Amino acid sequence: MFHFLLTVTPDTNLPAFSHDHLLSEARLLVLAGTDTSTMTLCGVFFYLTHDPRVLAKLTEEIRSIFFSAEKIVQGIKLSKCKHLRACIDETLRMAPPAPANSSTKSFPAAPLSTDITAYRHSRRLRRLGSGPRRSRVR
Repeated sequence: MFHFLLTVTPDTNLPAFSHDHLLSEARLLVLAGTDTSTMTLCGVFFYLTHDPRVLAKLTEEIRSIFFSAEKIVQGIKLSKCKHLRACIDETLRMAPPAPANSSTKSFPAAPLSTDITAYRHSRRLRRLGSGPRRSRVR
């Protein structure tokens, strides 16, 4: 992909993007991906620690498919983990890693009318009484 972005364009005889520009974009993409993954994993562990029955079922599924931690890699075996997929999907439903109802406002007191983005995080993580919805995995 970077090869095509660094390739010289015919009209200017220059690369479409500079090496520094591509490096900064790559850093941004890596950081953006790690943030959402981290939030999702935190949510999965939060819900699993508050539902021992689901945790036991997931532990049993993973240990029956993989015989050691070193064997857990991407592939067919990992895609057979139906309960793991259900836990991840339910976490994404209950606490999506993207900001909910984000809004941007300009404040006149801020220098140069700086845009300030405010995120409203889901409060469901704080209410233990309203746990994840129960669904059957077949």
